[in-house]
Amino acid sequence: MDWTVAVAVVAAALLFAIRLYGLRRVAAGQGSFVWLASMPFLIPVGMFLWGGVHILADEPLVGVVLLTAGGIYFVILFRFLKRLSSSLTSVAAGGDRAAALEPVIDFTVTMVELMLIGGLVAVVGLIVWGVSQAAH
Repeated sequence: MDWTVAVAVVAAALLFAIRLYGLRRVAAGQGSFVWLASMPFLIPVGMFLWGGVHILADEPLVGVVLLTAGGIYFVILFRFLKRLSSSLTSVAAGGDRAAALEPVIDFTVTMVELMLIGGLVAVVGLIVWGVSQAAH
């Protein structure tokens, strides 16, 4: 077996174990472990930011787009996880479980809005690009 495959399998198993541990702690009412439970959501943030920094010298426009997208996703995800952690911690103290899920609803609505706006920007960009190509 190739060593890169072995490293990937070990990394995936470790990520699964960390997430499972975090989910069990969150289920037990410890909201501070929500960061471990949402580790798979944090990986794309690092990929966007690393890719943006790595490609910035060769392709500045693509690098700026990746850094902007990664930064926006990081801010949204950080706010969501911070609010979810505090709301789950308050539920453990005898709060309302339905109110603890309000950050999840806000996050979902924000991500759908962001995807719709991003799709609209992409369509407008393609139209502008197509018109500019037709003019040449």
